[in-house]
Formats: sequence, structure tokens, C-alpha cells
Amino acid sequence: MKTMKRIEVILPEGETDDLIRAMEGSGVGAYTLIPSVSGRGDRGRTPHAAGQLDNSYLLVACEEDHLHPLVETIRPFLRRFGGICLVSDAQWVLH
Repeated sequence: MKTMKRIEVILPEGETDDLIRAMEGSGVGAYTLIPSVSGRGDRGRTPHAAGQLDNSYLLVACEEDHLHPLVETIRPFLRRFGGICLVSDAQWVLH
């Protein structure tokens, strides 16, 4: 196994393409995107409604030395559009 950082981002669906382009520009080449997620946060409940009002869930695994630049790429999107970014330790199962 390999020690990694797990970054989870929930952002309005209409902003994820721009975020992904910005992350790719900072060296992120792999991610998982789950469109149309709903839940409850500090702004209340987010009902599921197909379209640009939905949120997306983005999962990225990176090595620790890439974490700070990646978080600084994500931060402006959170400030502008809301959402959440969680960072945690993870173990990547090598195959």
C-alpha cells in the first residue's frame, strides 16, 4: 500500500468542468467525478434536481507534496461558489 492524501470536493455541478481544468493545469491527472449529488450542509438541504443546480462530488488521491498546490487551486472555487473540500489520509492499494 502507498500513503496518499484523499481530497473530496463538493461543488455546484456547473463549476466542476472549470475546476477540473484548473486541477489538470496544476498537475492532477486522475480523479473520479460523481454528478448530481444531494445532501444537507450549512446552507440547508440540497434537493436532487437534474440540471445546473445540482452538486457534484469530486474525488482525488494525491501524494502529500502535491496537496498544498491542489488545495490552493480548489480554494478560489469554494470562496466563489460555496461547497466543501475535505482532506484526509488514505492508503492506496497497489495492484
